[in-house]
Amino acid sequence: MSNKENKKRRRLERHIRNKTKEIEYKAEAWEKGKLIEENHNNGPYSAKYTLELGDRLFQIMKDVQTKMSEQEDKETYAIFRFRSYRKKIQDYILHYSPEAQKTEAYESLKRLIECYWDSPKELWKEFEKI
Repeated sequence: MSNKENKKRRRLERHIRNKTKEIEYKAEAWEKGKLIEENHNNGPYSAKYTLELGDRLFQIMKDVQTKMSEQEDKETYAIFRFRSYRKKIQDYILHYSPEAQKTEAYESLKRLIECYWDSPKELWKEFEKI
């Protein structure tokens, strides 16, 4: 084989190895509970991913609500914790799969983000409705 052919072969092997490692890493991270985004090419998410992501985000917000009840300054705590997931929730709503039914998680997350946009100071009250 020529040097050029060897370079092509090694490049292809490296590409396949890196692609496999990335897929394995993402699958493992998802199983551990991380919010890994599906490759959706700026279109809607798949129906399965939509439902799983919605359930995870909804559960995270329920946990925030539980911990919020122990806080003195509920308003600040709710805003602070919500901001760390705001972008994920926004993407979830924007890329929601048309094939998936609207769930309680979707409706609750949508209400939370709308409340955050309209009046962030009232967000803690919306958390209590979850």
